[in-house]
Amino acid sequence: MIRMLLIAIIVQIGNVSAQTSAPTLRKIGFLTGNRIGLSAYNDGAISGFQQGIDLRGEWPLGSGENYIGDITPCIGLELPIKDYNGDGIADSVHSVIISRGPRYGQGEERNPTLGYFWGFNPVTNTVNENSDSFPLSSDKSTWPINWGGVWPGLYNSEEIVADKEAFFKMDDFWDDEFNGIFHPIESDLSITGHGIEVSVRLMQFNSLGLEDVLFRVYDIKNNSDHNYEKVFFGNVTGTLMGGDGDSGDDLSYLDDSTGIIYSWDADGIGNVGQLTATMAEAFIESPSFNDFGESNLFSQSGSPDMSNDSLLWDRFTKPNMYSQFLPMPMDGDILYSTKLFSLNSGETKRVVSIIAFDYLKDRLEDKIFLAEALWHNQFNTEQLQSKIKVNNFEENSEFSNVVPITWQSSYTGGKVDLYYTGDFGETWSLIAESLDNTGSYNWDSQLSNIEESAFGQFRIILKDENNYLIGYSTSNSFLLDKNGNGKPILEILNEEVLYSKTLTENNIELSIMVGDSEKENLGLNIYYKNSINGSYQLIEGLEYPFSNVAHQYNLNLLTLPNSDELFIKFEVKDSKNEYIYVTKKISKQNVRELTSNEYLTVISGYSKSQFNVYIADKTVLLPVKYLITFDDTSSIENVYFNVKKISDDTSVLENELFLPNIESKMFNGIVFETDFVKTKLDLEKSKWNSNVSANFNYLMQPFVNHDGMEDNGYSLPNDYKIVFYDSVVDTSIADTLIRKLPPFRTIIPTKAVNFKIWNITKNKEVDFTALESGTITSNLIIWLHEENLSKRKRTWRIDVSLLEPNLFPLGKQGDTLFLASQKGFSVYDSLVIENLVVGVNSGDNIPTKYSLSHNFPNPFNPSTTIRYTIPSNVNGEAVNIKIVVFDVLGREVVTLVNGNQKFGDYEVNFDASNLSSGVYFCRLNASINSVIRFSKSIKMLLIK
Repeated sequence: MIRMLLIAIIVQIGNVSAQTSAPTLRKIGFLTGNRIGLSAYNDGAISGFQQGIDLRGEWPLGSGENYIGDITPCIGLELPIKDYNGDGIADSVHSVIISRGPRYGQGEERNPTLGYFWGFNPVTNTVNENSDSFPLSSDKSTWPINWGGVWPGLYNSEEIVADKEAFFKMDDFWDDEFNGIFHPIESDLSITGHGIEVSVRLMQFNSLGLEDVLFRVYDIKNNSDHNYEKVFFGNVTGTLMGGDGDSGDDLSYLDDSTGIIYSWDADGIGNVGQLTATMAEAFIESPSFNDFGESNLFSQSGSPDMSNDSLLWDRFTKPNMYSQFLPMPMDGDILYSTKLFSLNSGETKRVVSIIAFDYLKDRLEDKIFLAEALWHNQFNTEQLQSKIKVNNFEENSEFSNVVPITWQSSYTGGKVDLYYTGDFGETWSLIAESLDNTGSYNWDSQLSNIEESAFGQFRIILKDENNYLIGYSTSNSFLLDKNGNGKPILEILNEEVLYSKTLTENNIELSIMVGDSEKENLGLNIYYKNSINGSYQLIEGLEYPFSNVAHQYNLNLLTLPNSDELFIKFEVKDSKNEYIYVTKKISKQNVRELTSNEYLTVISGYSKSQFNVYIADKTVLLPVKYLITFDDTSSIENVYFNVKKISDDTSVLENELFLPNIESKMFNGIVFETDFVKTKLDLEKSKWNSNVSANFNYLMQPFVNHDGMEDNGYSLPNDYKIVFYDSVVDTSIADTLIRKLPPFRTIIPTKAVNFKIWNITKNKEVDFTALESGTITSNLIIWLHEENLSKRKRTWRIDVSLLEPNLFPLGKQGDTLFLASQKGFSVYDSLVIENLVVGVNSGDNIPTKYSLSHNFPNPFNPSTTIRYTIPSNVNGEAVNIKIVVFDVLGREVVTLVNGNQKFGDYEVNFDASNLSSGVYFCRLNASINSVIRFSKSIKMLLIK
């Protein structure tokens, strides 16, 4: 055993002298050359798991919206078939070479004795050891000295084609997992791995319509003595299409008709404040001519073991249970590969894949087609545009049966495929394929199972002899009426203006195409809702005549509630059919005029939440007194509000969902909002007394019985204390709970206990039920029984625990637990708003909220501007503002502001001339009398 270990160490020491790569040279680089921002590593990995450092597919760059968790490139090889184990039978041995990453088994893909990673590592002659980054075209200090200041161009030496490029090489020298039976160079056993070297080029263009596209070019070279008959290139992609924290409903699928993989958020609802997007991936050049091998959508439970080469080979090359797309929300990731190809000794083959982002799927297809066509035309737009042209129809053309299509091409070979869309490119249907590159086609629409449309279009795609897309052209629109009754359709031509930033304009103009194939007058109703779970309210009802040109609709944002979860719904109707379109989540924050507290009266209640009333539209204010009441009894999670006119008791808004930091629906020119809504445990004010006897944990939440909702408790907005003694001082009351299974009830008996519970708010003792449980930990479970709206019911459940077994009874003489509730709005609260007409301030807008905006520019070099707002303060108290910059390790770099400031808008410059590239954090704390009233941090990226 010792002798075998010595041999292994001697072999590895011998390998050091022969190595072509080194794990110590692994470096990060930031790709920020267009609207996509991401980090990559020179072992092939993209994004990753270094929180606060990795740039995880941020799009648009500077938005803070991140959509890529990680991408791992993989190359699979079938070793030359022969008898490896000496049993007289030829063996098929498969190896899959990977990069580092956070996936299941990825960290275990390593030599079991010496611990080094079995996978790709940076090749030494494409690394500058004195740089923190791998080579970037925009920064010569990252280039290796041996390059002599010459960039290794894609087409020619020194030529930088894209706005930003990265270039490095990686190989599998350290992947000696199979070198006990196989050697890449049989005459030199010091050469390990499989002899695979990959030149990697990452490219970003900030023009040509490629601003949302990343090109990944992999030139795979076989430096071994062997011919590999079966090879694949693949990727494992983890997405965050609803943002970090909302990846639990990500889906992906391969569109076989286009060869594009789409990833998106299933419900279109992202993490708080995060817009959802769609990401596309595609091969645009490969030895298998862009044909896919396999694609697998899998959840976390179905994630392949990345250290199991045989399993990975099967997942990438064979149909399996994960190959079928299941459209159920899951934390879905995807792996996909090229078809198998051969790679002979000394041969190099290229794989080019791309990533693209958009908010809308149909525009992504255009971006992928354009990227592929430009790639195969060496990014020469004139050459691309001359390849093929579909002849436009006469203006206002209408067809009912046969549609004549003609086209011409300057390319002498290849074939043409023809597609039709009737929904503005949301779906394309193949209607003819392998046509001549110049010619005509009479399409009989009656023979196709395709709906008629007011805005039909054709797309013609030209592919060369290798089946690569080298040109495409799209026709103008025409009306297709197949003598049926087609559905109306709507398209917002400039919809991206709703998502590109937080909207602060008073109005925004939308260009809307709307029509149906019968050219009827159409009714258009436009609605909004201010939260994911809210209900729609009508904005406006319109009638549009048929038109071939876009209608201009002025959307009044000022009258809509401020919300980071605003949705607009468009409902189009003709005489028989309707079409509904709902936007993605919109963030809108108009500046509001905050009313004085003199117009708000608290009639009753416990709430300590701030309640702000804003004037959204002065023109519709009425001299009316409004009563606002709340309902927190109908749901254990939510609070609802009602608004009535006091004069005649008529309802203005009824059972509306009340959410924190989201404005209410507007009524008579008024909106209101609050900072917190639902009553819950106040973690800052709740505590044990200072000399408590043990390190107890505690929790207070409404009592919940999942078997019977009628047993559920209520978040009574009161405060409590539990006082413990050394002897029995009280007896809990018995309780009976509903159960779904026989005997359909559980009886909790009385119990002698060593504590008493007081409701501090009402200054009275509280009845409770108590039980003890746990063998590994000691748990005391209590729920309270109190009067609520003249009825006795359960309220709070309190859990007290200790991470030691069987230490009952918990608590000793002198131990006291204080439980404060953060008091939101409840049935006990009622407010009155009045006199707003006479109280309207006609002066300039005054800031009403603290805010810290994203720095601009971001990324930056060497300085950036940070903007922040301090609201007006009715009490005139001084606000202390402290702005500090930290590095990724939490170390303070500089204090930018530290002093008292009045209300208003401010900005401060951060000069990082003396700092190194990387991620920094800026934190603003606003405090009054040493109490922090507002705190927020932003992430900044310095790239030199």
